[in-house]
Amino acid sequence: MNKNLTTTFEKEGSIVWKSFFGLIVIPAFTLVAVPLYAYFYGFQTSDFICLAIFYALTGLSITMGYHRLWSHKAYKANKVISYILLIFGTAALQNSVLQWASDHRKHHKDVDDPIKDPYAATRGFWYSHFGWLLKYNTPDVQEIRGINDLMKDKALVFQNKYYTVLGMLACFGLPALYGLFTGRVIACVLLGGFLRVVLVHHATFCINSLAHMLGRRPYSTKNTARDSFVTALVTGGEGYHNYHHAFAGDYRNGIRFFDFDPSKWLIAGCAKLGWCTDLKTTPKHLIEIAKAKVKLEQALESTNKIKHSAIEEKYAAFVSNMKSMYNAKQEYLKAKKEKVLSKADVKVIKSKYKDLKVEFVESKKSYQASTAS
Repeated sequence: MNKNLTTTFEKEGSIVWKSFFGLIVIPAFTLVAVPLYAYFYGFQTSDFICLAIFYALTGLSITMGYHRLWSHKAYKANKVISYILLIFGTAALQNSVLQWASDHRKHHKDVDDPIKDPYAATRGFWYSHFGWLLKYNTPDVQEIRGINDLMKDKALVFQNKYYTVLGMLACFGLPALYGLFTGRVIACVLLGGFLRVVLVHHATFCINSLAHMLGRRPYSTKNTARDSFVTALVTGGEGYHNYHHAFAGDYRNGIRFFDFDPSKWLIAGCAKLGWCTDLKTTPKHLIEIAKAKVKLEQALESTNKIKHSAIEEKYAAFVSNMKSMYNAKQEYLKAKKEKVLSKADVKVIKSKYKDLKVEFVESKKSYQASTAS
C-alpha cells in the first residue's frame, strides 16, 4: 500500500455506510421529494436545464476524466480541462479519482474474477451494478493500489484526502449556485443535485453490469465485456465495452465515426484546439487481427475437426500478410514524410507496399471464405 494513503479496512461483508447513504438514502429521498415538489410548486424550464447541464458535465467528467484520462492515461489534458473534469467528477459522487482508478485498474487486470475483480459481472447483475459498493469485499480489493502514477498529482491527492466534504459541496453546492442566478435554489438542488446524481450513478453502473451482459463480442471472447449501441446510449458512450477491454489504452470507446461516444468526440475536438494531446489509438492491423482471431475461435467450434488445420493455416497467412502490409505502409509513410530518400527509392517502397496490400486482400478473402464454410 502507498505510504501516502491510509485505508481503513472494514470486515469483509460489512456495510459501507458512506455508500449506503449515496446509493440508498439519496435515491429514497429523491423518490419522495421530487414528486412532492412537482405537485405543490412545480418545476420550470430553467430547472430542467439545470438537470441537463449537470447531468452532461458530471457524466462526461466520469467517462472523459475519471475513466479515460486518469484510469487509462489514454490522452493528456491541460490544467484547465483537468480541473474542470476533476471538479465535476467530484460532483458525481463516485468517490475520489484515486479510489475509482484503483478499482477500475483491478477490474481490468482480473476481469470477471469473483474474488479479485471489485465488480465482477460473474457475481450477478445487481452485484456488479452497485451491490459491490454496499458491502466490502476482501481487504485486498479494498486497498487503494496500482496508482503510483496518479499519486504524483497533488490535486488528486488533495481530492482523495477531503473527498467526503468536497463531494457534498460540489454535488449540491454547484446546482444551488446555479439556482441563485435563476431564483430557483431548491428546485435546482432537487433536479440538478439529487435527481441528477441518481441518474448519473446508474448510467455509470450500467458499464459494470449491462455492458458485460448485453451485446456482441467481436474483439475478444476471453471475458464477458460486450459491445452494444443500446448500452452506449444508456452509459453516455461507454457501451462498446468488448473493444474497450481488448484495447483499454485507446482514447476511443466506439472506433467508428458514427459510434455514439461523446467523450471521444470531445477529446478529439479539444485536441484540435491544443487542449488535449497524446491521444492514444490502436493500430488498425491489431484490431483486424483481434476480430479475425474471434472468427477463428468460432469457426473451430462450429466446423469439422478435419477442416481445422486448413482454417488455422489461412488465419496464420492472413495475420502474416496483415503485419507485412502494415510495416510496409509505415515504411512508405515515413519515407514520404521525411523526404530523405530519392523519389525513385520512395517509389520502390510504395510499390512494395501495394504488392503486399494485394497479397493481404487475397489472404483476407481466402480466410473469410474458410470461416464461412
